[in-house]
Order: sequence, then structure tokens, then C-alpha cells
Amino acid sequence: RYENLSEEEKKQVEEIRRLLYGEKYASKNDNIKYKILDENSGAAGKPRNVGIELASADYIMFIDPDDFFTNDACKRLYDIISQENVDIVSGGHAYKGNNKDYVPFPRLWISTLSHPNEDEKNREKIVRQMFKDNNCQIKFDSVDEMPSMVSNFGLASKIFNRKFIIDKGIDFPINIPAQDSVFLFNSIVNANGIIFINDIIYCYDNNRDDEGNASVSHQSDVNRNRGRLSAYQLMLDMSRSENKEDIYACYL
Repeated sequence: RYENLSEEEKKQVEEIRRLLYGEKYASKNDNIKYKILDENSGAAGKPRNVGIELASADYIMFIDPDDFFTNDACKRLYDIISQENVDIVSGGHAYKGNNKDYVPFPRLWISTLSHPNEDEKNREKIVRQMFKDNNCQIKFDSVDEMPSMVSNFGLASKIFNRKFIIDKGIDFPINIPAQDSVFLFNSIVNANGIIFINDIIYCYDNNRDDEGNASVSHQSDVNRNRGRLSAYQLMLDMSRSENKEDIYACYL
């Protein structure tokens, strides 16, 4: 039984599963490309860049293997970005609550759509007012209209215009944690048109962050914290080059 295996044996089983499933789906679907990298880079930056290079469709989405999209997530995001002249469309996150059901994560919207210097209760009120209607869409032409949106950490709840990503040379820094924060910051600062919708797009498996099984973003040691500082420095450099240091301050 799987649960009786040693940690090393479990890793071997998971590697076999990964190989078998990847080859299976790629062999049966012409629109699936499957690639195994030669080594583990320790963070998601390198494989995500490879995915961007291999992509041929008009739009790009990302997902972590231990989480999942809601049933109509891809269609919902695709329908909007393909009809509107925007570079990014973003939905919401959910996490597994105490009763094991997935519940919305409101902090994502509060940090995204209200200024950090506002009173906390007022920030909640502002967001509730914005999203008072179901299927609500909030559109911004640029980050200047809502600087706090740079603090939106939801990479996997978004769809990106691939041409925009390629033309702007936006990619993930490799070998450091928080590489998704750098990618998002760069994307949001440069985007011409961003739409936020109040649909739950992405469900996050927060049960994985228990002791000994934490995701990269929840691991903490000296090297990882140095890596996060490197990510913050990259974002600061970007904001300076775009004369948007005040927007970087909103992120912090």
C-alpha cells in the first residue's frame, strides 16, 4: 500500500506516475505538449518559462499540480479575454475550510482592490460594494487606476494574452522563491487592460502546508528568505525603470 512506503519509495512512485500520465495525455491529444526537464530547479520559474516557450495558443494559464480549477474556470476566463481588448483577466481563489468544503478567500480581493492605508473595515466595505452583483466585472485600463492591484498574488486564477507576455519579454526569474510575484508584478505594471471578476477560478490545497510537506511559498530558511529578497529587489528595479516606485510601495 502506498501509505506504507518509505519517503524515497513514494518519490519513485510519483515519478513513475508523472511519466506515465504525461506520455498518456500527450500521445492521445495533439494539443498537449509534454516535457521532462533534466534536473529539478528547486522552484517553478524554469518549468513555467519552458511552458511559455512551448505554448502556441493565444492565451496562457498556469496551475500547480496539487491544486485545481473550478469546472468552468478556463471557459469563463477565455470568453472574457477573447471578447475584451485586455491583456489579463483575473478571478478569485478558494481554500479548503474546516469542514473540508472550499470557501472563497476574501483577502485576495481586499488587498487587490483597496488601498493599504485605508481603514480595514472600510476596505472590506469598498470591495463588497464593487462586487455587489453576481458575475461582476471590474475593468481597469492600467495599473495607474488601481495601484493596489500589484499586490494580487493569484497567478493561477488568471489568463494572460500570450502575445503581450512575449512582446514585453515577461518571464519568471529562475532558482528563487517568489518568482511568481515577480512575473505578476511585471505583468500588471505593463498590462493594457485588466479585468477582475468575482468568480472562483482556482482552488488551493492548503492542507499541503502542514509540517514537513509545505509548498515552496510556505517554507522558510535563510536561503529561501534571501531568494525572496532577490525577488523584491527585481520588482523594485522594474518599478524604478517604469517610474512607478509608489506602486511598488503598495505591493509591500
